[in-house]
Amino acid sequence: MLEIYYQNVRGLRTKTDKLFKNILTTDYKVIALTETWLNSGVYDNEIIDSRYVVHRKDRICSNQSKRDGGGVLVAVSRDIISARVMSWETEDENLWVVLQIKDKDSIKRIGLCVVYMPPPVKVELLEKFLERVDNVIDSVDNVILLGDFNMGFVQWNKKENCLYVNPSNCNNALGYSLTDFMSVNNLYQFNSVGNCDGRQLDLVLSNFNNVKVSKAPDLLSALDAYHPNLLIAVEHSHSSYLRSNRRSHYSYFKADYSAIVREIRSLNWVQLLNDSHSVDTMVQIFYSHLYKIIETLVPKRKSKLAKYPVWFSQGLIRLISEKEKYRRRFSKYHNPRDNLEFKITRKRCHKLYDICFKEYRRKTELNIRKDPKQFWSYFKHLKGRDSSLPASMRLDDTMADSGSSIANLFAQHFSSIFTQTTHVVNNNIKRSTNVQQLPKFRFLEVEVLRKIKGLNIHKGMGPDNIPPIFVKRCGVAIALPLTMIFNRSLQEGIFPNVWKKARIVPVFKKDDRTDIKNYRPISILSCFSKLFESLVHSILARHFENLLDNSQHGFRGGLSVQTNLSNFITDLMVEVDKGNEIDAIYTDFSSAFDKVDHIILLNKLSQCGIGPCLLKWIESYLHQRPQTVVVNGFESAEYIARSGVPQGSHLGPLLFLAFINDITTVIRYSKCSLYADDLKIYRTVGSNVDVQLLQADLDGIVNWCNLNAMTLNAGKCFHVKFSRKKKPLVTGFSINNISLQQLTEIKDLGVIIDKKLTFKPHIDNVVKKAARSLGFIRRNTKGFSHNTKIILYNALVRSHLEFASVVWSPPYHIHSQRIESVQRTFTRNLAFLASGFSHRQPYYQRLSEFGMLSLRNRRIVTDLVFLHKVIHNEVKCSDLLEQICVRVPRLYPCRNNTNSRKIFYIPRARTNLGRQAPIFRICSEYNEILGIVPGIDIFGNSLTIFKKKLIDHLSVRSPVE
Repeated sequence: MLEIYYQNVRGLRTKTDKLFKNILTTDYKVIALTETWLNSGVYDNEIIDSRYVVHRKDRICSNQSKRDGGGVLVAVSRDIISARVMSWETEDENLWVVLQIKDKDSIKRIGLCVVYMPPPVKVELLEKFLERVDNVIDSVDNVILLGDFNMGFVQWNKKENCLYVNPSNCNNALGYSLTDFMSVNNLYQFNSVGNCDGRQLDLVLSNFNNVKVSKAPDLLSALDAYHPNLLIAVEHSHSSYLRSNRRSHYSYFKADYSAIVREIRSLNWVQLLNDSHSVDTMVQIFYSHLYKIIETLVPKRKSKLAKYPVWFSQGLIRLISEKEKYRRRFSKYHNPRDNLEFKITRKRCHKLYDICFKEYRRKTELNIRKDPKQFWSYFKHLKGRDSSLPASMRLDDTMADSGSSIANLFAQHFSSIFTQTTHVVNNNIKRSTNVQQLPKFRFLEVEVLRKIKGLNIHKGMGPDNIPPIFVKRCGVAIALPLTMIFNRSLQEGIFPNVWKKARIVPVFKKDDRTDIKNYRPISILSCFSKLFESLVHSILARHFENLLDNSQHGFRGGLSVQTNLSNFITDLMVEVDKGNEIDAIYTDFSSAFDKVDHIILLNKLSQCGIGPCLLKWIESYLHQRPQTVVVNGFESAEYIARSGVPQGSHLGPLLFLAFINDITTVIRYSKCSLYADDLKIYRTVGSNVDVQLLQADLDGIVNWCNLNAMTLNAGKCFHVKFSRKKKPLVTGFSINNISLQQLTEIKDLGVIIDKKLTFKPHIDNVVKKAARSLGFIRRNTKGFSHNTKIILYNALVRSHLEFASVVWSPPYHIHSQRIESVQRTFTRNLAFLASGFSHRQPYYQRLSEFGMLSLRNRRIVTDLVFLHKVIHNEVKCSDLLEQICVRVPRLYPCRNNTNSRKIFYIPRARTNLGRQAPIFRICSEYNEILGIVPGIDIFGNSLTIFKKKLIDHLSVRSPVE
């Protein structure tokens, strides 16, 4: 039997805790809710636990009215294969989910639609919905339509010995539309449970013959008298579902590492490994001895399905089972004694749930310093989207509904991204004649041990099933054999085959979860492989430091998103301030990291001073890397990565930078900015000649892609014109005769840049995200201390408001106030819950009470710390350093000359925009505080002292925002 719980909840945003608790103590297969009043700021895991797959269509709001809809939600047990079908839905409030139910020897597809019709119901809205249902009915075996139709004028009369009810008093356009549709499609209405007025606003329509609708004994949310909660029981055979492939695992955190270290040290590794014929044999011997020790000294455990949250005690779980037994018995026999037992048991469940949950939260908060992972995992679980996969998935027209078939479908998709290596040396690359050759190198045991000590023990295990905690705890014993293997590998120029293997985990991106194309692969490598790579990376990174182009800011020490955007925005603001206009073209490479041609890459590395022996090792490292997709414990067939640099590796990003480094040589007439594969080119445009030159550089990039086996995705390449002119020059650009779309704003490395460089869209976006995160904290931290709330605020809210603020720091009071309002709200809420301190105190007093700085003052600190790092070469951006002009003081300064006290020279600007160019704005900020903060010296103070003096000064100032 399929049991569906339905309720019109009249808003959930303030009832998430109650709903979550009530659902945890029930076991319905499907839960359908209308009028949820939710928005994207409320996460699925706050409402319903992980036993369910949640499908939502949140409240619709428009500019014309306050509220146009209530929002609908369907939660389906993971025991049932379910998928949302958005193509069946109208733009109004209805949500379609297909359930796959086993019926004898076949699989039935049931279309479940939850609908909300906002009053007063309009005929055109109802007919549009029914027309869509009419198109859907033939696509499934059976349908169930339920929800709030708000058609209380229709009377539903029930006959004896009949499950469904018949309509009357429906002599109007709305009534005729509904009843005629039911007659044509053989649908019946089964809900006879009346509300406080004796009417049925919530209807249950279906073409099933055996549907029973009754008042649900459980109540998941506060009851609305006009909308009783319903239990819809549909007779069918047992449902089929995909279970996880449960396997035995080693409990490495419970291992006796002192005994393991003794066993490893008792082995004569020099004798065991020196007699090996190849490095692969050495690795095989190394693993064979480790696995024998692990088998003996590391305990095993079998993974369990987490049906209930970790805070559930065994007593609570048994009580829930007992309550469910009484509920089913009462539903079947209607014995009053069973109903009484059910109510008593339910009350005990809720009481014990509160005790268990409060104790868990108390321990979580107390252990925030000892075990921060547990603390953050709790909030990440609530905030994060569900990481599990649907039980039925598709790739184009191919469907899969078992673990192994889904894994193989993922493998088929991910392997299609790779391209075949050309095996032809590209002679068009300019050869460097004065590059210093990288000498041969070896590693010492102490270097390997130092790297081992830096491992993060909380990372997962790779394909060899040995996690970092084992490597780190046994570091003193395994450093010697690892050093021997690493040096032998470099000497032979062969990377061990077993360390090439990768375990691929699909991660959902967006849109339809059942479509395999909406997932990206995450590669998990062996801990030993990554350890080896990190040692080689340290040497290669130093070699490439002076060879990489200055415009490249990705994966390089001392460079970041902030340096990339600061330099770019400064160029834009200076030119627009002069009255010019700049055309920028944002490019997008299709799967850039996966399409790197190995032969071309090796050819480029040879021109960068990589010697034959190391080049042979890198070729071996890239060649024939096997990958396996893992889904729910099921593994796909193995496939080979024929191109690209390894994802999840240390060397992969660096090798990609070497590959793409020479793309700047084809950009001759424009400026460019790179962050890994994110490339943008831009030029001041004053005439059609400038447009042609920028197009010529774009054509040069296309030619570079053709020579280097890369592909530009023209559909994702965009053109933005930065200008404040009323009538800017009309320009257009194309790639392979495909015109680029012109945008008025674009998201560049996480910062939204508009064509007038106001950053208002970005400020609107970050304030909106921060406000949602603040709402999340307020909903889920009841009973937590102020310090815990501040930790969560800093991590989840303030991080949004301060990301790359050096680039977009708001110059105008209105925007600064809007950002500050989020922190004002947070401190007011803290003060409201504090004892002995009024929330009506001024903002600066609340900041002082809780030891916080205003966001405006924090941005000043961030700006000046960034300037300090640029000047002291901790931020290695020569382009920014060149724009900093130090003022040379006069020999005899004028007494009233204020400029004599300013260190940095700020170029004259025509408008405020020129003064707000990032590097000039920061220099101006330092000039202003120079005479105010005692003893501050950006050239003489260390970064720690410099930052402390700033914070000490700003913390005693009341904010002016």
